[in-house]
Amino acid sequence: MAESVVERSVKINAAPADVWRVFTDPAVSKQMGGEYVTNWQVGSSFSWQGLDGTRLTRGIILQIEAEKLLQHNLFAVDDPGGEEGAPVISVITYKLHPVDTQTILIGREEFVLPLDEQAHADAMEGWEIALKSVKDLAENNQETQ
Repeated sequence: MAESVVERSVKINAAPADVWRVFTDPAVSKQMGGEYVTNWQVGSSFSWQGLDGTRLTRGIILQIEAEKLLQHNLFAVDDPGGEEGAPVISVITYKLHPVDTQTILIGREEFVLPLDEQAHADAMEGWEIALKSVKDLAENNQETQ
């Protein structure tokens, strides 16, 4: 059965501000092997760039609310059409929910075209790995109050 949505969540032993830093602070995100390149404004380009300078993903920020929500779309990275002409392949949403001294991070990806069973399983596994990386970095890079 084809699926078009992948959603995973993780409980992080850190405040939303510390989780948000994993996305927005290059000194932290580089520990995941790259950094987000953007000005963090709605409508701005958004990409993940490896430490070697290679752009691995690209899209546009659709919604952003510091320490609460980040939503962006993804274009085919190798499409030469630029942001206006490139086809959107998915929309990714991160939601951060504070619970006492922890944060629940929900990652959701909605694909334009449904995924077959294997591609869906691969996407689920990729999200598990990605959210665990965010969890580890947020817990290990907490700001002291």
